Amino acid sequence: MMTERPDAIRHDDRTDRPDEVVPADLVVRDTGHSRPLALPALAPPVVEPVCGPPENKPPGHLYYRKEKLRGACWEYRIEGGWVRAPGANGDRDVLRHRFTFYRPREFEIPTRAGPVRMSRSGAEQWFFPDRWYSLLRFTDPADRTIGYYVNFSHPLREIKPGYYHDLDLELDLWLDTNGGATELDRPEFDMEVARQRIQRDWALCVEASYRYVVSAAQAVIAEQGPDLDIGRNAEGEHGLPAFILRA
Repeated sequence: MMTERPDAIRHDDRTDRPDEVVPADLVVRDTGHSRPLALPALAPPVVEPVCGPPENKPPGHLYYRKEKLRGACWEYRIEGGWVRAPGANGDRDVLRHRFTFYRPREFEIPTRAGPVRMSRSGAEQWFFPDRWYSLLRFTDPADRTIGYYVNFSHPLREIKPGYYHDLDLELDLWLDTNGGATELDRPEFDMEVARQRIQRDWALCVEASYRYVVSAAQAVIAEQGPDLDIGRNAEGEHGLPAFILRA
C-alpha cells in the first residue's frame, strides 16, 4: 500500500489499490474470483507494545518508515502524533497521522441507486504498537469518509526516539462505509508465506487479525446499521471508528 505524500521519500513504483470495486454486502470477497471467503478460526494475537509516547520523549517532529519484504520503503513526517484510545484492557497509545494527496483522485463506489462517482482527496492514518495492522480512513474534499483500508503489517516499532517503522505483510482489506469488504493481495501474501519471507507465527497473527477486524465491522453494522462511521470519535482525541476499537 503506497500513500502519496508531498514530503515522502519513495523507493517503489507500485500504485495504491483502494480503487477496486467494493461489494455492497457484508461478505468478504476475493478480488480475483468474487467468492465468499472462510474466516480462519484463530484466537486473537497478543502483542506486547514495545514503543509509545514515554513522558520524557524529546520535543520535535515524528517520522515514519514503511518497509516492504523485498526492500522497498517509504518515509515521511507524521502530521499528528501520539493519542490515547480506549481498549479492552485499558487505554492504548496510537500514532495518528493525516495527509492530503497532491490532487484529488476520482473513483466510483457502488450504491443501491447505482455507481456514485466521488473524489478522494486525503486520509487519516493510525499506527498501532499492539496490533498487526495499520488503518487508513480515505476522505473526500468535505472530509466525509469514503472507506477504510486495513494494511496488515508487523506492529509499529521505534528505530530511535521519534522515528518509527513497520513491515508490510502484503495482505490488505478495503471496507466500504456500509460494511462491504474486499480482500486485496491474498496471492502475494500466500506466496510470501510459501517462500518463508513471512514466517509462520507472523502469518498466523495476520490471519487472526484479519478475522477479528472483519468480525468487528460486521458486529457494528448488525447493531448500529449500515454505516461504519456511526460512533466514530470524529471530534475527539483519537478519531478512531467503533469497529477498530473492538478489533
